[in-house]
Amino acid sequence: MKLAASNTAGTNPGVLQFGSADEQIWGDTNALFIESNGVVLKMPTSAGSNGQVLQVNGSGELSFVDQSAGAVTAKKFWQILTGSVAKGDFVGTTNNVNWSTYGGGTDKQIDLSGIQEADEAKVVDVYVNGQLMLSGSESDRAAGNVDYHLLNQAGVDRANMDLKFAFQLEADDVVAVIARS
Repeated sequence: MKLAASNTAGTNPGVLQFGSADEQIWGDTNALFIESNGVVLKMPTSAGSNGQVLQVNGSGELSFVDQSAGAVTAKKFWQILTGSVAKGDFVGTTNNVNWSTYGGGTDKQIDLSGIQEADEAKVVDVYVNGQLMLSGSESDRAAGNVDYHLLNQAGVDRANMDLKFAFQLEADDVVAVIARS
């Protein structure tokens, strides 16, 4: 760690370096700057308001803004009342289960037609009994590397997506799927 004091004229700011010149903190008379791995961030000059979050403008300047959430485009809540869904079976089309469905009538498949497949991992959350699940490919699901895979049953417009889990679901398990645009 190295501390370099500012000069008496105030033209060179004081710098606190951590290991290299690419890892440092300094301030001028207007703001605090943090550099890590060559990326410089300028901290905001005000504290922001309650509930606000930091946003970067693409040039390294941070500011406080109100947090915005994407609109929920699809949601499904299932409770398995009796029976079970074996590992690898489709959740939405399993017929040996007494389902209780919320948020979309009795249809047990998920309409993700408004979401691009490339964005799916960023905007679709799947929970089982309140725990967030990890998604991945069908081969990763089959190998047990991820918790579930979403499959497009219709193969056309992503309007009939179905879940396959890497573990068995049992009576009283609750599955929640929330998708944001």
